[in-house]
This record gives sequence, structure tokens and C-alpha cells, in this order.
Amino acid sequence: PQKFTFEPLRQHYLLVSYNQRQIFDDFAVLGVLILGLEDLSGQFAPQVVWSAREWLNVTAGVFVPIGGLDSLGSTVDDQTYTEYGMLPVGVRGFLSVRAFY
Repeated sequence: PQKFTFEPLRQHYLLVSYNQRQIFDDFAVLGVLILGLEDLSGQFAPQVVWSAREWLNVTAGVFVPIGGLDSLGSTVDDQTYTEYGMLPVGVRGFLSVRAFY
């Protein structure tokens, strides 16, 4: 994502970013994966950007949480939790339109 903040709760993470410009004439694909290495939970955020005009970008993307392995999670009161498995919502999508002048 273009505006992205990362506030780690643990010490070890794997961050992978992928950027492929010009899939077709006016399309690009981007993706970010954050994976907590302690419980293997994370979040994947792919995007597709369409340059409709040279001054107009339309972006569509989703945030997909990855629950991780319960066997590696933290146990509290006989309930197992993983870091990204505790998100209050599941898959979230967004659409962004940006005009440059």
C-alpha cells in the first residue's frame, strides 16, 4: 500500500514486497506480505493500479489476514491466539482514485 504503517508487537518478522510495473499498457501489480515468524501469522495486501489517464490513478486492493498456526500462538485461559489472528475483521477491500494536478 502507498500509505503504510507497521507497529511490531514481536521481534522477528518477514516483510516481502513485490512491484511489477506495466503488466499491460496502463496496469501495475503490487503486493506486500508481513509474516510474524514466531507464530506464522501475517497479512497479505495485493493491489492493482490502473493509470486511466496520465493524471488519474485508480487502485483496487485487499487486506487478507493469515491466521497462523495455533500450536505456535500464545495461550491465555485455555484459548490460543496468534498476532494477526486477533484482527477484528476478516478480508477488507478498498478502492482509491487519485488525481494529480
